[in-house]
Amino acid sequence: MMRREILLAALAEDGFPSVLEAGGQRLVRNGTATRLYSWLRIEVYRAALYLPARSSDAASILAARTPRLVAARYSRAVSRDDAARAWAGALDAPLPAPFHDWLRPVAAGDVERQLFLADAVLLDGPGRPPQRVPGGAFVRSLLATWIGPNADAALRRGLLGLSN
Repeated sequence: MMRREILLAALAEDGFPSVLEAGGQRLVRNGTATRLYSWLRIEVYRAALYLPARSSDAASILAARTPRLVAARYSRAVSRDDAARAWAGALDAPLPAPFHDWLRPVAAGDVERQLFLADAVLLDGPGRPPQRVPGGAFVRSLLATWIGPNADAALRRGLLGLSN
């Protein structure tokens, strides 16, 4: 179970540990970023990207077969329907059934984790059991919503360690 795999250590000021263990590997915090919504700049969540070694090269991170993890701490509540619409829009595709079925309403303070492996994504969040979504293509597509060329520019830069 993913919750048991994650060892948190050395909490930083932003609440994300600088180092953790996931997928049987030690991962370091690569960068953090805040996702803002609308012209009002409403904070939706703060996210952190963890990698085996720090990197600002999105293409190599997307192509890697080693564990990578994104943790998102929500600042505000998000309905299940809004989350599903946002993910479908970010992926520009229908959501795979295991991913769609895993989604739940998110409360302020909730932390969701996506552990990217070579052939699957492991999803973990409060109020639901962890979920495995198979498929190497989905791994790359979902991770690209965070750091790919079409990701939110500020989010991408922060997670790649290029800015706060």
